[in-house]
Amino acid sequence: MTVQQVYDQKHTATLRWYYYNYNKISFIPEILRAIGINEEDEIAKPGKDPAKGEEVDKKKGFIARKFCRKAFENDDKEAIASIVRESKQRKRVANAKRVRAELTDNTKFSKASMAWKNQGH
Repeated sequence: MTVQQVYDQKHTATLRWYYYNYNKISFIPEILRAIGINEEDEIAKPGKDPAKGEEVDKKKGFIARKFCRKAFENDDKEAIASIVRESKQRKRVANAKRVRAELTDNTKFSKASMAWKNQGH
């Protein structure tokens, strides 16, 4: 698997983990910025610093929480509506997956198997 394939699957946290936890893994500056590593968060290579990686991940998590808190404190109706919309959408998708799993028992029916069942075989 290439770095591009991992990035395309939106596994930026995995790429960050590799960067901070393996000695000989390094990325060009464009990739580092794309996976959320700023210039001040870079480490000297070859070398590793897992603690710095955890610090960067925590900082990324706090940014999202800070955005939510700031939106509610400033009474930014547009940002609040966006947050609520995304939350409701996640709940709808999870509920739809749960209902589908209950109804189908996770079995997948092909066109041929359905035709076979409908013909009374």
